[in-house]
Amino acid sequence: MSDANETKQCQSVKSLGAKAIDRRSTLYESAVAPVVGSIATATEIEYRNFAGGNFRLNSGTLATMSFYAAEKSAGDIEGTGVAGTYSEVYDVDNNAVSVTVTSDKWYPIPDELFGLPWIKFVGDAAGVIDVSLKG
Repeated sequence: MSDANETKQCQSVKSLGAKAIDRRSTLYESAVAPVVGSIATATEIEYRNFAGGNFRLNSGTLATMSFYAAEKSAGDIEGTGVAGTYSEVYDVDNNAVSVTVTSDKWYPIPDELFGLPWIKFVGDAAGVIDVSLKG
C-alpha cells in the first residue's frame, strides 16, 4: 500500500470518530503460593483492564500453575467494604484451568481468565513468576 493510500485510510477511520487504542503493558513480579498452603499469600493482580498476557517461572521448583479469580480485591482496596473471595478458575468442560511450567519459558495466560477482574497464580510449590499483561 502506498503512503498516500495509507494516509487516506487513516483519515477515513478518523472521520468516522474512531478513537486511538490505548496500548499498555505492565510487568509484575509475583510471589506464588503453593497449592498445599493458603492462596492468601499469592500476589493479587488486577486484571480487569487487560486483554491477555504471558507469564514465566523466574525461580522455584513448581511444575503446575493453577489460577484463581475474584470479583473484588481480597484486600478491599476498592473501598467497597466487601472483600472478594477467590475461587479456582474452570473451563467449559468443568476442568480446573492449569498450565504445566518449566523455568525460563513464557506461557500465555489462559483465555478462561479473560474478563475476570482480580486473579492469582497459584503453583504446586513455592516460586516467583514474572507476569506481563497487555491491554
